[in-house]
Amino acid sequence: GLYDPGIFKAFFLAGGPGSGKSFVTSSAFTGTGLKLVNSDVKFERDLKKAKLSYDMVYSDKPTPFQNWTKLHSDAEAFDGLGMLVEQASEAFALWFGKKPDTKSVIEQIRNVANQGKK
Repeated sequence: GLYDPGIFKAFFLAGGPGSGKSFVTSSAFTGTGLKLVNSDVKFERDLKKAKLSYDMVYSDKPTPFQNWTKLHSDAEAFDGLGMLVEQASEAFALWFGKKPDTKSVIEQIRNVANQGKK
């Protein structure tokens, strides 16, 4: 059970730094004997050392995570479209023995997406 010290228990909450995870955990788990490990501190420290970050959301405008990254580090912040296209290009190369021009594919996707917003 919850109070059995022989059983490892972990709760993972999703959300970026400042999203309220600390409030939720302190409210929900106070008095249970569970140890709170705040990964945001390590995440922020590692991000400051990083050269780049990826948000897996595909967007032509900066995402909240990209904006947060720019505020808290010098890392370059990207959306996930480039990673998606590059991974697809590697798979295509395995199947067909040639790699497509990924820059033009990314441009075409962004152009089509922007046309849909007009």
